[in-house]
Amino acid sequence: MPSEEQRSTYRIQLTPEFGFERTRLAVPYLAGLGVTHIYLSPILESVPGSTHGYDVVDHGRIRKELGGAEGFEALASAASQHGLGILLDIVPNHMSITASSNKWWMDVLEDGELSRYASYFDIGWTISGEPLFLPVLEDRYGKVLEAGLVRINLVDGLPVVGYREHSFPLSPDSLALVLTATAHPDLTRIANELGALPKDAGERSAQKSKIKREVAETLASKSETGAALERVVDQLSADLNRIHEVLEMQSYRLGYWRKGLRDFGYRTFFDITTLAGLRVEDDEVFDKTHATVLELVVQGSVAGLRVDHVDGLRCPKRYLEKLKSESGAWIVVEKILAEGEELREDWPVEGTTGYEFLALVNGLFVDGAGRDALSAMAEEQGGVEGEFEEASYRGKLEVIRGILAGDVLRLSALLSEVAEGSFVHRDYTRSELHAALTEVVACCPVYRTYFDGAAEDDRDLEIVRASVEAAKRRRPDLDAEIFDLIASAWSLSRAEASAADFGLRLQQTTSPVAAKGVEDTAFYRHLRLISLNEVGGDPGVFGTSVEAFHQSAIAATLRPWSLLATSTHDTKRSEDVRARLALLSEIPQEWAAAVGRWAALNSKHKTIGSPDGADEYLLYQTLFGAFPIDADRAAAYMLKAAREAKRRTSWTEPDEEYEKALESFVRSVVADERFVNDLSLFVGPLIARGRVNSLSQLLIKLTFPGTPDIYQGTESWDHSLVDPDNRRPVDFAARQTALQSAREGATPKLGDDGLSKTFVMSKGLEIRERMPEAFGPGSRYVPWQSSGRAVAYSRESASGDSQVGVVVPRFVTNPVPDEEHLHVPFGSWRDVLSGLVHQGGRLSLNLILSRFPVALLVREGDG
Repeated sequence: MPSEEQRSTYRIQLTPEFGFERTRLAVPYLAGLGVTHIYLSPILESVPGSTHGYDVVDHGRIRKELGGAEGFEALASAASQHGLGILLDIVPNHMSITASSNKWWMDVLEDGELSRYASYFDIGWTISGEPLFLPVLEDRYGKVLEAGLVRINLVDGLPVVGYREHSFPLSPDSLALVLTATAHPDLTRIANELGALPKDAGERSAQKSKIKREVAETLASKSETGAALERVVDQLSADLNRIHEVLEMQSYRLGYWRKGLRDFGYRTFFDITTLAGLRVEDDEVFDKTHATVLELVVQGSVAGLRVDHVDGLRCPKRYLEKLKSESGAWIVVEKILAEGEELREDWPVEGTTGYEFLALVNGLFVDGAGRDALSAMAEEQGGVEGEFEEASYRGKLEVIRGILAGDVLRLSALLSEVAEGSFVHRDYTRSELHAALTEVVACCPVYRTYFDGAAEDDRDLEIVRASVEAAKRRRPDLDAEIFDLIASAWSLSRAEASAADFGLRLQQTTSPVAAKGVEDTAFYRHLRLISLNEVGGDPGVFGTSVEAFHQSAIAATLRPWSLLATSTHDTKRSEDVRARLALLSEIPQEWAAAVGRWAALNSKHKTIGSPDGADEYLLYQTLFGAFPIDADRAAAYMLKAAREAKRRTSWTEPDEEYEKALESFVRSVVADERFVNDLSLFVGPLIARGRVNSLSQLLIKLTFPGTPDIYQGTESWDHSLVDPDNRRPVDFAARQTALQSAREGATPKLGDDGLSKTFVMSKGLEIRERMPEAFGPGSRYVPWQSSGRAVAYSRESASGDSQVGVVVPRFVTNPVPDEEHLHVPFGSWRDVLSGLVHQGGRLSLNLILSRFPVALLVREGDG
């Protein structure tokens, strides 16, 4: 469980190049910075070469490429010696099925429903009634077969189906067929054993392992046996009909990857067909997938767990109850909360990963007065599709009909079963049911509901009602009773088993639809102000008022261990990019004039009118926010953004001509001296103001109720874009030098060296260490009276004896008028950033911020 010693986390993105040893070497620096927990990306064995670790293939081993168990133990020991704990990212929802090292999945492919691991994965055996569809082929099945790309190979002496770099196991029957074809007595005998395998999953698995060892031993001891097998394998591979015969004997079916978007029979992580959903609601699956992690917690190597994609699980609350019961750890969940939505109070967790805080503080520096002007401009450029709610709906509808079509088709099949069991609804066609279900899912206003068969929650019932009513309005041509059927099954209020399965699966479907339709589609289309298009944010909410900010802060005191994020491995843009982009809300007219000049100047770089106005407008905002940025980074970002937007090109239907035109335009623009000079003249005066915004949001993060989370490298200026740009390696030696300078030198200026940001971070974490009673459980958040040009508050101990004050400016493109004042509580306050001392009362905001852009005040006599 958390303690008052827990003050902040520092996220490290582990890769084969930056593993446990290099993290261990950074431990002294992290301790010196003032963080208390190293927040590690997933560490279990994953796909070779993976740069993120969310593609686990073996839950029983710590990843060898990172340094293995010994490397992790050395890191944990070093962290402990420096007083640091470890917060570990875990992935319960899915695992990778691309590597043969995933023994569970290979066994499922080998034996289908008879596999002892068949129940480990969320496979719709009864829904599809067909072999598992594996969407891996580059073209249609027949064409790939005719090209000779599918063959029987020998891997470690055993026959397997081979396609390019992929290997798929043979079913026992087909393996027996291959062995029998050798006419070798030893292999024929083994083939007979395969034909007599027991049906019991456990006994069958043990017997198969024994037989495979026997084959390997036979091949190793008798060279003529291996030669006979090789001849048969070559003969089979040369005969299309025989290859097809072997493939038809499998529990899986190889197919064209595009067709796989609809027809595969297992739950995936979003639209990534190589990540298969796990059934951690099953106790055996939970135990097998969590044993290593829980052991690390029990032995004290890991203090906390970050649960990835909790909304993908069948019953999140039950899962979290079991995880908390067996670990006793500090738990935070990756949970996207919609505007006005709150984390469920009955979940046994300490909080979230902090996306809702990111949205709150991000909006604080967006001037609502600029909304209409920026809306009009984005519409003129083609970068707005009406209000964001409509863009969100359209994005979700598009992914339901496209990359996530398979998920909703399987739901429709379940819904048909529910309808068939009712006299009232059995006459509805599958087409009608599917159309209504599509509309309901697209109209869901949040990521998901949490019905689990226990007591109903009024919030969930209201979400169902709102979704269904919105769907009825959009599709008046469909019978209203279909929507009522969906509502009753969704809320688990029907008695049929099929209805319960439908309702639970529906909840697992709305979250990926929201993620892909909103975050990865609408966010790349609705371009009014792209700093608002962030994970956990709502671009339709244009700014956060000071009053709303204070109310949220007071409510947040109930969860002092919830993370506070401003940059993460998943954010579309770093905190510093967003801080600068927020300035555009203050200067919409100047921005419009600049974009007009740039569009005229750069029209000569377009190819056949491409890119379109929306992509061009996104590029200008991106160049402004990340300036200076080189052509390679800008081109890579724009290609990804265009594919995510799915307007002119996409990941599944790439338009090569448009993409080439887009890349050519980006590279030409970035190399155009006249444009770059104009951009530099526009951005130049705003760089320092963007840094003020950045320091303001940083100081708020360090003092807001919760646990500040620092993403690697962001203790200095960081103008990264979406991954992989935000996962570039960090130079910790340079960060160490900067930290030493920030601690030993005078109050720094807002220079390019980033010392001012390191300085604020170091001082803020130092205050949290020195005055924990002002920030931990039972502490208070007290708003200070101020105008809209500043945010001011104090953090206080329950007794009020320990007080820390915070003052940050807003809307900094214009000077603060001299008459702007702040009401500071009674007492003498020393600013640990500027060194100034102020007496409580009505104080000039300009005076408080005269030496440094933000103020961190400690009431003298405290701390």
